[in-house]
Amino acid sequence: AEQREMDRAMVESKDRATLARVDVGMEASDGLASAELEAKVRQLQKALSLAKMDLAAVRLERDKALAEAENTKVSANSMLRASHKDLADEKGAREMCNTKAAVAQREA
Repeated sequence: AEQREMDRAMVESKDRATLARVDVGMEASDGLASAELEAKVRQLQKALSLAKMDLAAVRLERDKALAEAENTKVSANSMLRASHKDLADEKGAREMCNTKAAVAQREA
């Protein structure tokens, strides 16, 4: 009976040792999976950070292009107004010359 008790205790001890090894193995496996996930998260965070910097650079370039286009538009409108004023001044001067010519012709 003592032998059976010792055998049973040994089996239970082996079972506990096996379960402990399985638990340690699972924890190690979980730890490895966790480390792999953490590495993936860091990699994705880095990629996201780079994408945000790229987006910021694109937005900056877009804003510069829009500002340049607005400046070009303002400059073109200013030149157009000046051109219209020059044409109006030229038309007025021509009409004045025509009027003087007509007056001079009548007097002659």
